[in-house]
Amino acid sequence: MADREQRVVINRICSRFTAAISGVPQVSILGPLLFIIFINDLDNGVVNKILKFTDDTKIVSKVASEDQIKILQSDLNKMFNWSQD
Repeated sequence: MADREQRVVINRICSRFTAAISGVPQVSILGPLLFIIFINDLDNGVVNKILKFTDDTKIVSKVASEDQIKILQSDLNKMFNWSQD
């Protein structure tokens, strides 16, 4: 697994970069395929756009109102519950 630096952007204000350790081992031929099969249902019931690429998943949302905040939080909760299951 490789270290990558990531940051959060809110209202065009960027957080500092911080190391994020995550990923799928790249030495396995089946690893990426099994990972895709494993996360295939991650976005079930999620309203916002989900971007999945190899071992990386992002939720994309523009938040400009209280309702949009609630929808994003609901989607994050669904994804968190999925990870707990």
